[in-house]
Amino acid sequence: PSQKSKIWLVLTFIILTALPSVLNIYDLRLADWSFSLSASNTHKLFPAWWEALYPITYYYMGCYLSEYGLKINRTLNVILILVLTAVSGSFCYWGSYQTTFVRGPWCDYQSLFNVILTLLVFVLITNINYDKLPNSIVRFVQKLSGLCLGSYLVSWIFDDALYPILLEK
Repeated sequence: PSQKSKIWLVLTFIILTALPSVLNIYDLRLADWSFSLSASNTHKLFPAWWEALYPITYYYMGCYLSEYGLKINRTLNVILILVLTAVSGSFCYWGSYQTTFVRGPWCDYQSLFNVILTLLVFVLITNINYDKLPNSIVRFVQKLSGLCLGSYLVSWIFDDALYPILLEK
């Protein structure tokens, strides 16, 4: 019922669904906590089956943003997006260095990197003052936002058809 309880709800879902994506890549059975981007050879610190609930995390984050919003300085927001993108990309590059790229939860939808990036992008978009923009741009953004859910739902078809080909290459 309160803003504080909703913050705790969102944080709980982020911890359950996104945190394992970056904490379960270390093999804790080894003395040096070897970095490994293979889900098959790690000893899980957190149960990974919660990761399947990541759409609910995004839903609750969106509900919170819709109800309360989040104010971040636009320049800081863009810098955070760029830095997090660089950190995420470097992390994936480092984990796959001198080998074939390995895809896993650390770079998928439930990834902590992607969850935070999504939040930052939506905060950036929602903090735009649309009253100062030309009507053509406002209509374009409205149309684009109306198409996003349908695009996401249909994207699985193309992902399923194209990813095997791209991964082979």
